Amino acid sequence: MIENDKFVRDEISKAVINTDIKGLALYKSRKSHINEMKNIKNEVDCLKDEMTEIKNLLLLLVEKNR
Repeated sequence: MIENDKFVRDEISKAVINTDIKGLALYKSRKSHINEMKNIKNEVDCLKDEMTEIKNLLLLLVEKNR
């Protein structure tokens, strides 16, 4: 017998099914937030790389014009 109200047993397949809708919504929200933070990190890393490239090109230009 399952004692937790969040779970029910399917009578046909006998599978245990999680019915915690609030928990699922919280999980999805957290997962979405984590994915958003990963995307922001990737964008910042890309911007850092581009800034480094621009800096190197500017230094090259300065060296050529001396």
